[in-house]
Amino acid sequence: MPKPKLSRLKALAVSLASIVVLVTMTACQQSVAARPKPELTVMTYNVYVGASPDELLLVTNQADIPGKVAEFHRNYQASDFPARAAAIAKIIEKSKPHVIGLQEISVIRTQTPADSVANPGAPPNATDVEIDFLEVVEAALKKEGLDYKVAGKVETFDLEMPGLTSTGLVDIRLTDHDAILVRGDVAVSPSQEAKYTTELPVGNLGLSVPRGYVAVNVNVGGVIYLVVNTHLEHFSPQVRLGQNSRAACPAEQRVAGDPARGLQYQGHRRSRVPSHYGGRLYRRVAGPRRR
Repeated sequence: MPKPKLSRLKALAVSLASIVVLVTMTACQQSVAARPKPELTVMTYNVYVGASPDELLLVTNQADIPGKVAEFHRNYQASDFPARAAAIAKIIEKSKPHVIGLQEISVIRTQTPADSVANPGAPPNATDVEIDFLEVVEAALKKEGLDYKVAGKVETFDLEMPGLTSTGLVDIRLTDHDAILVRGDVAVSPSQEAKYTTELPVGNLGLSVPRGYVAVNVNVGGVIYLVVNTHLEHFSPQVRLGQNSRAACPAEQRVAGDPARGLQYQGHRRSRVPSHYGGRLYRRVAGPRRR
């Protein structure tokens, strides 16, 4: 399958998103390792929020924030996520993978009148949901006749800032998630999720941007696979390295390394894990160890 051509913005997403598949086996399964291996199919997709936060995070003049937030909001709306989600669902329908890792699964909320200017540093409190990306994706998959369930998700950052509109200031809140979907016929464990202790400091805005991972065990053909979905920081190699080296996987396994080069980890057999923007599919990504 040829590697998709990427725009500069989409290329940034490649450095962020990774899905890792690890294999565990019971003693009973080890005794039948010579039998034909079940095929596990996994897809990873950075759905992209629809606008770049670069200029907002790099702003140096606080007075510029409302204009930058409004521009971010307009760009996200123009990207038409419902239409993009419909296209994503059609890609998924062609392969029907067992597991899907999704990144940049956003919830965008608004609040009028804005109160974030009067209460700087207060927790985000906008509640009027403008769009929930996960709900949109689920509806698109259902429209394609597909049966997928949300096996787990992790909330990473939750930011709220004022945006300048024609009617005045409106608080715009962006909550980011990474999620794992599994096909309806796949047995799955309860999810585990955590945030990394290393975060991106944004001193000019007086905040930091966290990231995290979500993990589940799935059973395909009697083989248990540990699936980890994560979205590492791309603005800072130092922060990304810290997230890699400190990412404690469930069952005390460790994940480390630059996702652009493929994650490395200890304690499990490694599958093919370099992430590609645009729904790259991996077949038989892992199998039981031979003894």
